[in-house]
Amino acid sequence: MAYSTINNLPERFKEQLDGTENILISSTDTSYKATLNTINDLLVDLSAASAAELTNKIIDDVTNFVHANAIHYVAKAIGDIDKATPVALITGVDDNVYVSACGPDDYAVGICEDGMLDGEYGEIMLTGILNNIDTSAWLEGSILYSSNGEITNIQPTTGRIQYIGYVLNRSVNGKILLSGSDPFPDAIQIGYDNTNTNLTSTNVQDAITEVDSRMTSMEEIVFQQAEAPTIAEGASDGDIWMDTTSNTLNVYREYPTGTGVYRWEPLLYKWDDVVDGGGW
Repeated sequence: MAYSTINNLPERFKEQLDGTENILISSTDTSYKATLNTINDLLVDLSAASAAELTNKIIDDVTNFVHANAIHYVAKAIGDIDKATPVALITGVDDNVYVSACGPDDYAVGICEDGMLDGEYGEIMLTGILNNIDTSAWLEGSILYSSNGEITNIQPTTGRIQYIGYVLNRSVNGKILLSGSDPFPDAIQIGYDNTNTNLTSTNVQDAITEVDSRMTSMEEIVFQQAEAPTIAEGASDGDIWMDTTSNTLNVYREYPTGTGVYRWEPLLYKWDDVVDGGGW
């Protein structure tokens, strides 16, 4: 079927096409046809041939896929910050992000990528591959932590414990794979349900401290040994002693009362003991 002008051609929408349709391509010298699938493949090849820089472009559609070997943001330095230094967030009064080198109790919000002077803008890496770092003292695959403004492979025992990534390549010009900067949860920040207990603590750290205190108190008053402990060995009025030979409980008390003489008495008294003035 022939048409006299392009305006006589029927219009087709995207949903009506399957990619196998031919379209006419013309130049000053010749004309030829190509399928939509062929053109799409060509565009993909051309876009992959070189990296196209996007400057001041916003990608805010959730259908977009962004592939990158690093994710970072721009921040302004408070004080000089060396390359590969974990940084802490400093509250600012404008739209800038201010950072400084982490202290022992700071939460790291990223790693300084290239080093920054005081007042200078620079890139802070969140995740990705940090290159040209001296990792020769560590093993490949070692877990890395943020500790007092430095990266270390030894989990800190004080301050905030924060895992930040792995050693990707061991070398004086090695690579680190940063996989986030989440802190290990502090036990004091983890809620503790004290229902059906006689503990008053509502977080794990306080509960541990409370239980430890009670255990210490119990250790101070309960002895467990074959021979009765003496005052020189720490026995005092009201202490409980478990005789492991006879499996009996005894109480250390002044008897007779007012004499200043203490001795171990069975925790359970016979009736005549009570009649004779025995008591707890």
